[in-house]
Amino acid sequence: MCQNHSCSWHRPLGFVLAGLLFFGGCGGERSQGPMTEAGLWEFWSQLSSYEATIQITFFTNQTGNTYTVRQQALSSGPYRMEIVAPESVKGVLTLFDGEKTIQEDPSIGMRVTAAETPVRDALFVYSFWQQYAQTASSSSDEKESQEEYMWEIQMEGPHEKLDHARLWLDGETGNPKRMEVYDREGQVSIQMEYLDFQPNVDLDPSVFTIT
Repeated sequence: MCQNHSCSWHRPLGFVLAGLLFFGGCGGERSQGPMTEAGLWEFWSQLSSYEATIQITFFTNQTGNTYTVRQQALSSGPYRMEIVAPESVKGVLTLFDGEKTIQEDPSIGMRVTAAETPVRDALFVYSFWQQYAQTASSSSDEKESQEEYMWEIQMEGPHEKLDHARLWLDGETGNPKRMEVYDREGQVSIQMEYLDFQPNVDLDPSVFTIT
C-alpha cells in the first residue's frame, strides 16, 4: 500500500495496476417479511460466501470515477474481483488465494504480485462485517423488524480517506444495498451500490486459484 497514504487517490486506474485499486441487493431466498435485528445478525454470522455485482464510485474534489465490478468471496478470506465496466479497464482482475494477492490486466498481458491494502479491504463487505461483529453486540431480543437497517463502523488505521463507513441492509433478505466510506472530513470517499448479491453460493475452489 502507499506508506504515506498519498499515492494517486485521484487516479483509480493507477490503483488497479499498482495494487491499490479503489478498486441492490437482490438475490437470496428469504421472503418471510422484514427481519429483526437478531435475525439479521444470524444471517451475517452464517454467511459463508457471496457473489455480487457492485457499482463503485471513488470521489475526489467533488468528482467521481465509477467502475462496475464482479466480486466472489469466501468468509475464510479468499476473494476475486474483476472489473466489468468501463470498457477501458474491463477484465482487470484482483485475486487473493488466502496467501498472496495478484493483479492482472489481460489487455496488456501484465500480472503483478500486490500487497494487501486497507483501500482494497474496504471494498469487500466481509471486512465491514468482521469489524462490526467485533465492536457491536448481538442481541437475541426480538426487537421490532425494519424494512431497512443501517450499520456503522469506525475504520481502523491512519488512512485519511478511510475514517468510518456505513452499510445499508435490506430488512427482508439481509443483503447489502449500499455502503459508503467517509473521509476524516465526513465526506463520502467511496460509494458502493450492490446491483445484485447472492449469499452462500457454492463457489468452485478454482475461482481462487493462482496459476
